[in-house]
Amino acid sequence: MEILSSITKTLLCAPCALCGHRADPSIGLCAACFEALPRVGLSCHICGIPLSSVDPLQTAICGECLKRPPPFARTIAPLRFESGVRHLIHRLKFSADFAAARPLARVMANAVAADVSRDDLPELLLPVPLHPSRLRERGYNQAGELASRLGKLLGIPVGHSHGERLRYTVEQSGLDAATRRRNIRGAFVFVKQLPPHVAIVDDVMTTGSTVREVARVALRAGAKHIEVWCAARAGR
Repeated sequence: MEILSSITKTLLCAPCALCGHRADPSIGLCAACFEALPRVGLSCHICGIPLSSVDPLQTAICGECLKRPPPFARTIAPLRFESGVRHLIHRLKFSADFAAARPLARVMANAVAADVSRDDLPELLLPVPLHPSRLRERGYNQAGELASRLGKLLGIPVGHSHGERLRYTVEQSGLDAATRRRNIRGAFVFVKQLPPHVAIVDDVMTTGSTVREVARVALRAGAKHIEVWCAARAGR
């Protein structure tokens, strides 16, 4: 009982990950910092890229998705990859700060709940896999951390062992779009049959090369309707 009491007290007194003031334990940030996280707003329905305007009589789809539709049907990426959001993602990805996943997953869950009915939720969440050597080096998969929290918040199972990364690839950051596509081609495989409706989960989507490749392979493993759920979306 003393141990549980100590853990509860620590959570209740934990500082906000951005400003240092007392955080709301359910989100890991204070209310002001949580509300100040930069939201995307108007975006492409398919790839999630922020848009400046759209014809009110048409579905918001960017020119790139019209010319070269990706192998997934929609993207939910509620935050802009800037300022505090970048800090949280880097803390989660490179510093094993799992508390940083709490506000990111909460914003993602809120965005999904506002846009998707309970009957239309995916049957399985698929975190983008890490290569075994990188997983050993890092000790965890940041996409898996987000997927686990989302699964609990939304009541969706998570397929942590469904996918594998076959090739060790250099970090995508710093590469141009064409190089990213070549770098990631053939890197993934799904070793278990997938249900028809799945959502790929990742921390940040930049050019979309990684999730395109994961979705392409997921289609071969039985998925029919694929969504992409990311914490943040970077502009082109």
